[in-house]
Amino acid sequence: MKDVIYTLLLSVMVLAGTAAMSDAHAQTNTEKIDTVVENTAETNSVLATVSEALDELAAGVEDITAALLLLSEDVSTADSRITNLESKLDELTSVGGDGVTLQTFTEQISSINAQIAELRAQLGIFQGSVTSGPMQGMSGDDGIPNPPVKAYARTDVVFDIQLATEDAGDRLDLVRDNAMHGIVVPRITDWLREDVSPGQNDAPIIFRYITLLHNAAFDAVAPYHSTAVGVYSRIEHRPASESETNLLPNTAVMYASYRSMLEFAPHRADEWRNMMTDYGLDPDDESGLNLSCSQTHELSSPVTIGNHAAKCVLEARHDDGFNHFGTETIQPFGDTTGYQPVNIPDSLVDPSRWSPLMAFNRHGEFGVQQFATPQWANTETYSGLDPRSLRIPPPMSSNHRNADAYQAQADEVLNLRANLTGNDKILIEFFDNKLRELVHRPALKNIDDVVEYIQLEFLLNMAKFDSGTIIWQEKARYDAVRPTTAIQYLYDDEPVPISIDANGDVEMVPANQWQSYLQTADHPEYPSATTCFCAAYAESWRLYTGSDDLPAYVSGDNVIHGYEAILPAGSSLIEPGMTPSEDIHVIFDSWSDYEQRCAASRVISGTHFWPAVEVSVDTCNTAANTVFAYWEMLIHGNAPLRGPATSMDPDPMLNGPSWTGY
Repeated sequence: MKDVIYTLLLSVMVLAGTAAMSDAHAQTNTEKIDTVVENTAETNSVLATVSEALDELAAGVEDITAALLLLSEDVSTADSRITNLESKLDELTSVGGDGVTLQTFTEQISSINAQIAELRAQLGIFQGSVTSGPMQGMSGDDGIPNPPVKAYARTDVVFDIQLATEDAGDRLDLVRDNAMHGIVVPRITDWLREDVSPGQNDAPIIFRYITLLHNAAFDAVAPYHSTAVGVYSRIEHRPASESETNLLPNTAVMYASYRSMLEFAPHRADEWRNMMTDYGLDPDDESGLNLSCSQTHELSSPVTIGNHAAKCVLEARHDDGFNHFGTETIQPFGDTTGYQPVNIPDSLVDPSRWSPLMAFNRHGEFGVQQFATPQWANTETYSGLDPRSLRIPPPMSSNHRNADAYQAQADEVLNLRANLTGNDKILIEFFDNKLRELVHRPALKNIDDVVEYIQLEFLLNMAKFDSGTIIWQEKARYDAVRPTTAIQYLYDDEPVPISIDANGDVEMVPANQWQSYLQTADHPEYPSATTCFCAAYAESWRLYTGSDDLPAYVSGDNVIHGYEAILPAGSSLIEPGMTPSEDIHVIFDSWSDYEQRCAASRVISGTHFWPAVEVSVDTCNTAANTVFAYWEMLIHGNAPLRGPATSMDPDPMLNGPSWTGY
């Protein structure tokens, strides 16, 4: 029905002579976009004249459709009448400007409405001869719950149709499709996987890029929402008619993303330019890049809006403490805190503290691990969250002076690691993949409205980014030992179990050769970062939907689960071609289920102890609530304009004695 109304609206614009749009799907270049913007005001009077008739038409057709689903007799008669109406609608939407007047158009609308009223009477909709009962999957006693009501939804979620993406070979339509989901995200995912993190597990850098990208997009679509404001820019709201389709918001998003990606990866400039020219957009249009970010602007062009939004985000976050762009003496993302480990690979001074291992880094270079981005602890948060106000207790079982507890948690990890199944391993890799949310998504994220989609995405990524400041703060503070080091310290060259084969035989290795299933991460163990990101993500969804549930929905003969993923046979990055032995269908029935299985995956993989994952769930749930409160202020237009972000002072608690007594 939404598609029919769009077609009629565009036809009205042609008939009135106010916008020469022969094909709405062709409006994907800058010149035609500007035409739409310029003619919007002129078209408003025409649209107002026919809007009431169109509303009646829409309601009538919807009633007919609903009735036909339930009617058990006279269907053939009704079907014939519907066919006749559809034919007349086709005639309406195919007319050109050859003498057809607004009066003729409205007369035809009235005629169709009269026939709809007659058909309503025949079907007995108003006489009560047709009573509507609960439809499967929507309400009633069929065991399938209603989709949750989303407090911030502007459109319906498309549960049974996957959104179009270039990765799937689709050619997207900027009028109807979601450019962020279908064009931008596949391209940036490929770049992150190929150039930034081939292992797809370098959380600080991956989330940094993704959060900035969605921040720029969020600020770019804010003018197309009735109340929302940007984080780092202020642009007057556009008329509601400009967001009736995705064309103008999509265009703003494309320019905001293009400017961001040029800054992130200038060596791929040709690829980013092709992204624009493939959709008729001019990558050399720099309008908006010279505007001040401290002032409110009234901008009509989506090109200018997108460029300005990206510029303001990139400038504001340039010196926020993350060292994204490097300094004269420190490379981009390099440590600005001066962190020095107590231990080194060949010398274990304190068995309670983190010991860098010899391992491959994200560039494929083998060497001594370096604490990845410890300066995240000093990075300004989006939400105003003060990480210094959120503290977690020390990991007492990781203090080797508590000998029994220290050995007990190490032995537990040894046992869990040895008993891993193929299904366990691929689920461990699923949660370790920091790009997974760009590939796998809950059904509720199947949103075709690009404004709503980006608002949700920014919430989810902002929650993970701000939570990361707390986790990195406490990682640096406790500098806690990883299981690999603890096991090697306890057992040296004694044999320990590492796996159980298909015959049930236990494979043993010397403890000093024991490894976790995942490569041990390049930062201290406590608290768990991956668990935190899962918890922040899950809590944000709970706040957004008002529910912990991830219910299933019925679409025809299919059951669509709230969050499911197919992990193909042999898709493991660690045991390629072998694990899993068959396709694994993963289903999460609640967000609690999601975050608990995520937490457990870190322990059974051998990368964490239980206390590290337990504190992360609580801490990052709390952080997500602070982020959500700020996000609501942005959506409702109450958030103040943010100035350039700055680095926080170092954590004062780093100056005291170590929690281990050394």
